Amino acid sequence: MQHAISPRVLGARVAPIDALVDRMRELPSLPEAALEALHLLEDPNYDVRAVADAVSRDPVLAMRIVGMGNSPFFGMGMRTSCVKTSILRLGERETRSAILSVAIMTTFPTLPAPLDVQRFWTFGLASAICARRLAEDLGYPDTSGAYLGALVHRLGDAFLAISFPRRFEEVWCDSRGGQGDLEEALNKEFGFYPGELCARVMESWNMPPRVAQAVRECRRPELAVQQPMLALVLWTSGWVATEVGLGLDPPEDDRNLWDGGLTQNMRRELHELGYAATLDYLLSGGDFVQNVRQLGRLVAGRPGPLTRARARARARRARLDRALS
Repeated sequence: MQHAISPRVLGARVAPIDALVDRMRELPSLPEAALEALHLLEDPNYDVRAVADAVSRDPVLAMRIVGMGNSPFFGMGMRTSCVKTSILRLGERETRSAILSVAIMTTFPTLPAPLDVQRFWTFGLASAICARRLAEDLGYPDTSGAYLGALVHRLGDAFLAISFPRRFEEVWCDSRGGQGDLEEALNKEFGFYPGELCARVMESWNMPPRVAQAVRECRRPELAVQQPMLALVLWTSGWVATEVGLGLDPPEDDRNLWDGGLTQNMRRELHELGYAATLDYLLSGGDFVQNVRQLGRLVAGRPGPLTRARARARARRARLDRALS
């Protein structure tokens, strides 16, 4: 039997969003090696050896960049253990995306139930890759902003799960029981949408304001004012990733249901491409779904035995708490 979402007294039980954003600032910052490498890549004439040296100062970052360089997602041949060779293989754009992805993901090495860290970041990567390619197809100039925004656009859910694991799981389970939309349920429970929380934290991390605003607006792209095109790209990429089976949720029974939420301009643009054509483009050059899953495992890493044991213990405690409540 599913539990109904119980009403909460906001002032008594929910931390204001400002206090929660302050708490998020206490999370580990993005790795210095990654920030230095990203800064070096801003120079059109960047020195590959300098970038490789910066990456190599962070063993986790170096290991995962090499793993991505060997990934069949990028169609590579002979395996390498050299950071510099991996960067040359990936090229500037993919290296930048890889460093950014690893830097953000390693800030959240684990997530409490019901979220799964590998599935969460596989969805983020799939959305990011979809968003970048969709931005290219539609002629949107900021493809890197599309990648970043799609990669992190569900981080608000992760922040809430980390800060309020039991309450987040209750809302998650209730929404999965057919009792409403997850984001609306989270807004009812906590007093703000996860996208607003994500945008606020992005701003505190000095990420591009336009991308943070698009994350803020992407839940209702038809109402977006400041970043309407980017918000639409982020929203659509999340749906595409879900429809190919890489989402946090299973695909909708009514296929292409997301199309009804597009603005007329976006629908016209996508009609010229065709949803099937866009999907074919994403699938071209290999098994997109399988390779993105492998990429998610490479970048997010595999939790160790102790981490998995702790996650199972938290899940058992949460189930027991629900049974007793």
